Order: sequence, then structure tokens, then C-alpha cells
Amino acid sequence: MSLFFGIADWPRYLAEGTSARQEALLGDFAQSGYPLGSDAWIDALETKSGRRLRPGQSGRPKRRSGKPPDD
Repeated sequence: MSLFFGIADWPRYLAEGTSARQEALLGDFAQSGYPLGSDAWIDALETKSGRRLRPGQSGRPKRRSGKPPDD
């Protein structure tokens, strides 16, 4: 998702303000600490940094075997 790329007239863009959707996106990503940008841009950042920059699956990992653990 590109919020800021391709803006030809910055003064007009800034005078118009941001939409509620843009504010929500910016707030969500600022709070999470994950970068906000296109998939290609985040892929390039992940490659350069050698780190995962997207949220992983939440919750407890599933068991690999079908039998319950020995407790």
C-alpha cells in the first residue's frame, strides 16, 4: 500500500489532511513497530536487514506429532 509515493503536489496534499483510513493505518503500524509500505519494499528491507519485519502467526505453535505429550 502506498500512502505517500506519487504525491505530485505536497502543499495541496498536506492542506487536505489525511483520511480516517490513513490515520488508522498510520496509528496501527506506529503502535506495532512494523514498517508500513508495499510488499516489495518490505521484502527489500527484510533482505537487507536479515530480519523478519512482518508479524508472525499469533498463538501457541501446533504440536508436530498426533499423540499428546507425556506428563
